Amino acid sequence: MKKATIHVNEASKIVNMSVAGQMTMEDAKLFVEEYVAKIGPINGPDYDLFVDCTEMKLLSQELSDNLTEVMKMYK
Repeated sequence: MKKATIHVNEASKIVNMSVAGQMTMEDAKLFVEEYVAKIGPINGPDYDLFVDCTEMKLLSQELSDNLTEVMKMYK
């Protein structure tokens, strides 16, 4: 089951991300790969970013640090 999704709406200049469940390092790796593929081609400051983590379970410190670094990449 995919635990994270990223949707880029170019017409409305909105990026929606959601994270659910208990992520593993493999899940985080897949998320970063999707992030680079979908966010890399756009100009982040031109888009509104919405992140929904309401269904995410507790993260380890390592995964929390990983997610923080991914969010920092959105500039």
